[in-house]
Amino acid sequence: MAEIAPNSVFKLLRGCPLDSDYTNSLWFSSSSAQYSYFNGLAKYTLSNQQYQRHSKGIIRVSLQADDLFDINYCMFQNTAFGNKWFYAFVTDVEYVNNQCTNVFYEIDVLQTYYFDYEMGVTYIDRETPATDEIGDNLVPENIEIGESICQQQWNKTYSHTILDSSFSIILYTCQNMSIVYQNPSDLNPTPFIPALNGGIDQRSGIYTPCTVTIVPANDSVAINAAIQNALLNQQSIVQIYAVPTELANQINDPQLPNAGISAFTATRPTAFNFGGKTYVPKNNKMYTYPYMSLVLSNHQGNTATYRWENFTIDSLLQPSGKAIFGLQGSCNPNPAYICKPSYYEGNNYDHGISVGNFPTVAWSEDTFTNWYLRNGNSFIIGSLAGILNQGSYGVVNGAVGRAVSSAMNLMSVYERSLMSLAQITDIKQTPDQVHGLANIDTAQMASGQLGVSAYAMCIKPEMAEVVDGYFTRFGYATHKLKRPSLRNRQNWTYVKTIGCMIHAKSGTGLNAEAEKKICQIFDNGITFWTNGNNVGEYGLTNGFITT
Repeated sequence: MAEIAPNSVFKLLRGCPLDSDYTNSLWFSSSSAQYSYFNGLAKYTLSNQQYQRHSKGIIRVSLQADDLFDINYCMFQNTAFGNKWFYAFVTDVEYVNNQCTNVFYEIDVLQTYYFDYEMGVTYIDRETPATDEIGDNLVPENIEIGESICQQQWNKTYSHTILDSSFSIILYTCQNMSIVYQNPSDLNPTPFIPALNGGIDQRSGIYTPCTVTIVPANDSVAINAAIQNALLNQQSIVQIYAVPTELANQINDPQLPNAGISAFTATRPTAFNFGGKTYVPKNNKMYTYPYMSLVLSNHQGNTATYRWENFTIDSLLQPSGKAIFGLQGSCNPNPAYICKPSYYEGNNYDHGISVGNFPTVAWSEDTFTNWYLRNGNSFIIGSLAGILNQGSYGVVNGAVGRAVSSAMNLMSVYERSLMSLAQITDIKQTPDQVHGLANIDTAQMASGQLGVSAYAMCIKPEMAEVVDGYFTRFGYATHKLKRPSLRNRQNWTYVKTIGCMIHAKSGTGLNAEAEKKICQIFDNGITFWTNGNNVGEYGLTNGFITT
């Protein structure tokens, strides 16, 4: 057998940014680009070396040990048997003698077999995403974020002062339902029930027998006149309450409140601010829930939480980062309004929050006057009928004894009349009734808190920096089945799989042990860098790939 002359090439490299823990590796577009990079790090190139067994992990070179202490990587090629380059980590340098040194190495399976396999479809646990528009990456993260604080506030609240008319008073009155008798002097008067002027209230679309009167809340003269007018016209006051004027819907325009009544437009924060500290995130997932959110409150114990990423984006109707809210409802008795987002998850009505419990207004009624107005006719007719009946009874009998009895009966009528008068007296002496007692919402109105407020809730800047740094280093939770990509960004791409699968290309030297190790590296998580000079430089802008 012919002897093959030693012709293997062994290169000793320094300054290689890769370590045997496989925390980082390098991405290459071709084997020539790979060779060019590593060859540029060579400190020594040894030619005509003996065949190098890649599994042995040691080579003896004719160099002084002190000259090799900065060597941390190597590459070799057995040119007599092929053109494949093997790449390896230098793990140790051992002195043999003044002109001889042992170099220990461990094959870098990622770089050695970089072009010998293809990634299979596998479960991606985390990765640096190829896109990062707000809302692109919403898979929940299992990380601590701390508490959220209010960073900005928008209000649609109402307060009332004597100097303005921001509130209106609504009087709901109803025609007295008591029976009114025609010609009360008749023995059998004909009962008459007045017709109700009921109809469909255009404010609510519901039938109502009530009359609506709207007057400015700061006009006490007009309010008193409206109440007095209702009582003089034998109308029962059903309810008196105050609502904001813009929601009351003027009486000369009885239409449903416009759904476009603007409450406010909230704007998503561009940074995390609190306590004089500011942090601007690098990763757009920080602008989504739960790191940022919008909370709507009616100041009455009810809140609704909105996710900024779920607001519909429309360049004209609702630009990115905006949240438009409007009011819609009716000012019928026990009025309630809905404050709802205009463009959120398909403009769903269920995402609104109710605004109710508007302040009721106390009013005083003259109990005797109201009672007499409502019952006076029937009272008088009843008394006259009793007297007439008793008088005719005395005339018919004619006898003295019966006359005395008649007188006693008449006295009984008198006594009954006294009893009725006493009843009137009792009623008149009853204190005037106070209705619609003011509730706690009057305090809200006085303090300017009646209405709704929206709060931009954000985690604190310190925690935002921690979470954002984690995303920069380890990407986002992905939880998808797909082929891993080793280059999603310009500078670095992190990928972590669960149950990684790779497929060896035909005609390559990828062995089972190397394949197993490569899969384990991906399951542990690894970052691929496009430039060896930038490995570990997470402060760089990691731009998107546009070509």
